[in-house]
Amino acid sequence: MKRLLLLFCLCSPLGLSSQSSSQTPEIKQSLQERYLGMKANSQTFKEYKVINELVLDKEWRIILDSVTGIRKQLREAMANIVRLEGELKSVQIALQQKEASTAKIEYDASHIGFFGIDFNKAVFVGVVIIIFA
Repeated sequence: MKRLLLLFCLCSPLGLSSQSSSQTPEIKQSLQERYLGMKANSQTFKEYKVINELVLDKEWRIILDSVTGIRKQLREAMANIVRLEGELKSVQIALQQKEASTAKIEYDASHIGFFGIDFNKAVFVGVVIIIFA
C-alpha cells in the first residue's frame, strides 16, 4: 500500500507538468503557417483530410481575431489619413495666403500710386526727371 502511495506521489508531478506544458500558449505563427500545421497534423481518409472539429474551431477563432485586428488597424489608418489630409489642406491654404501677401508686398515695393494710377518706380522717377528737366 505504501509503495502504491509512493508511486502515485512520484507520478503525480510528472502528470501535472506534462499537462501544463501542453497548455502553454503557442508561439505566434502566421495564418499560413497555422494552416499548414493544421493540415500536416490532420488525419487522411482516402484522398480527404480529416480535421478535428475542436482544432478547426480554434483556428477559426484565431482567424477572426486576426481579421478583427487588421480591420481595426485599417480604421485607424484611414482616420489618420483623413486627419493628415485635413492638415495638408489647412497648410496649403496658409501657404496660398502667404504667397498672396508676399506678392502684394513685392508689388507695393516696386510701384507708386499717382492720381489713382500705379506706376513702376523706375518709370515714375524717369517721368518726373523728364518733367523737371
